[in-house]
Amino acid sequence: MASRGLKVAALVEILLGIFALIGGVVHLLFGVGGLVSFRGTDVTLGQIANALGDLFTVEGIILLVAGAGLWVGKSWAWELSMGIIVVGILTSVPVLLLGSVGAVPALIVNILLLAYLSRKSVRTAKVRT
Repeated sequence: MASRGLKVAALVEILLGIFALIGGVVHLLFGVGGLVSFRGTDVTLGQIANALGDLFTVEGIILLVAGAGLWVGKSWAWELSMGIIVVGILTSVPVLLLGSVGAVPALIVNILLLAYLSRKSVRTAKVRT
């Protein structure tokens, strides 16, 4: 049962990674999206937006790697997944505080992933190779 759930968690991580990577890269390349659209405060939040664009790009890459590792049952993938999920939660909170409700779905999904991957049955089933 846990292996099917791990496949679902892997797929969700891969999707989160794709969205984070696209969002980060689009912001870094074109300066659109992200924090620059928050309540017209792009002048004061520009540097923060650039930093978060970098962070979301790196977070997206790590999510893709963690999701792929979970998919094939690598033992390191559970630890990497747990770490990047916590980072996802920590990056969603300031975005919410800055007024973007767009972070709500990612926050909810990350909390659900954290709860699922923390289950004892999943922790014990995680190691295949």
